[in-house]
Amino acid sequence: VAMWSFLIALRHMSLIDATVLAMTAPLFITALSVPLLGEQVGWRRWAAVLVGFLGVVVMLRPDTSGLINLVALLPVLAAFGYAMLMVLTKRFAATEPVPALILSTQGAVLLVGGITWPFGWEPLTWEAAGWFLIAGAQVSVLAATLTLAYVKAPASMLAPLEYTAMVWAALFGWIGWRDVPGASTLAGAAIIVLSGLYVFHRERMRKVAQPTGKSGANATPSA
Repeated sequence: VAMWSFLIALRHMSLIDATVLAMTAPLFITALSVPLLGEQVGWRRWAAVLVGFLGVVVMLRPDTSGLINLVALLPVLAAFGYAMLMVLTKRFAATEPVPALILSTQGAVLLVGGITWPFGWEPLTWEAAGWFLIAGAQVSVLAATLTLAYVKAPASMLAPLEYTAMVWAALFGWIGWRDVPGASTLAGAAIIVLSGLYVFHRERMRKVAQPTGKSGANATPSA
């Protein structure tokens, strides 16, 4: 779901816009950690999550009738799928070996791709085939390293680093298509990033206070 939604979005919108909207994934991770991991999320982090999604509204730019471009929701759907992947990876990391987690992810993508590839297939040129092989190798490395990272390191430390993807998206978007982020993109990106960083800041504070935060006034940092 994450990969397909993002790829379809790239056919209809700029790379930087799609990437910024996909950066809502850390906010989804925070929300999904409650039902799927049994974690506690305080009101401050919930407030930051809501503010982050306001950044999405700023980017989607509803018209005077309140309608939005539904295609622009595809990167948000991709973010939700990615967040589900990371949360489930964290959930099963304690009982499943890392290679099994990686192969299950790649296997699902290959299965869906194998079923759907005959529909709308166009013959590839040798040049396009070469680029696809390079892209496929990069995705494989991405899946392996990202899964291993989330198994070995706290999500609160890793997730803020993912915001650097917006820098690369802006750079490659300008080099390849001369895309320049608009005012609404920059405003929405600022809101999403700041709210996400605040969520991780509160998570780090909660973990620092956890050993002494089980009673009395010390319980409040869990927010």
